[in-house]
Amino acid sequence: MKKLIVLLLASISLSAFAIENLGNYNEWKRLHDVYINALKEVNPEYSGQKREMNQDDFGLLQKDVSLREKYLDFMSDIEEQCASKPELKGCRELLNNTQDKDINTCLGNFDYTFTNESIDDLQEKVEMIYLAATPAAQLKEQYKSYSESTQVANMIARLRRNLTKLCTSAGCKTNRKAGSTGKCLRYVKWGWIGGGFTKTYPGTRHARDSGGDLKRMGFKNLMEQAGGKTLTARDAPIGSVLVYERGPSGHVEVKAGQNEYLSDFKAASPINEYLNRKLIGIYVK
Repeated sequence: MKKLIVLLLASISLSAFAIENLGNYNEWKRLHDVYINALKEVNPEYSGQKREMNQDDFGLLQKDVSLREKYLDFMSDIEEQCASKPELKGCRELLNNTQDKDINTCLGNFDYTFTNESIDDLQEKVEMIYLAATPAAQLKEQYKSYSESTQVANMIARLRRNLTKLCTSAGCKTNRKAGSTGKCLRYVKWGWIGGGFTKTYPGTRHARDSGGDLKRMGFKNLMEQAGGKTLTARDAPIGSVLVYERGPSGHVEVKAGQNEYLSDFKAASPINEYLNRKLIGIYVK
């Protein structure tokens, strides 16, 4: 983090520093853009809006050391990611800034004591930038149209209705007491039909094998994409079909909300948080 502070103070005269003065606003603004551009290159799925630093932000930023540290920690994370991808244009620009020999004298002569004032407005903005870099927020934005589609709404509505229905491959009619039936895939299949993703009842027998049906319906597994292996069910966009292995047949469920996971029963958390199941697919369209 101190390294980044040095970078941001590059080319600024030491005589310009005061206890509550970070120095040249234009330099901070320029390097803010350098780091955000690098982030968008090193992480192509980053969907946060590029927000330019303005004078009000700069004035507030210099008044609170805890906020500044949080902001600089976020920017330092970008620097670490770029260290492994120096071939990217944005990262080259960032790394070139770190090699400026004239900036090394700034750190030792700068007083880091600042007043501690309320900076709620800027803190909220910085937290939004930070949140936008997390997998869950990236995926939420990237697949927003899918999550908010009529098909997903209808799929979730069908799954909720069927929580008290006894379903067979022929349909869901007889009332039953809510709870697991051991037939998660059967109920999720009827959810797919209710959403209009398929007109026919798929024949796959085991939940762990349902990825094939999903791909035939045009879904893709986010866990098979670059960086996807580390995604969790909590990261998944609303409407994702979550496929698990382990157990007799694995498990499949649809994420209807951050605390709502539907199959033949409703759960407040993904199944692998309370049973020995391994997530192998996050399917969206």
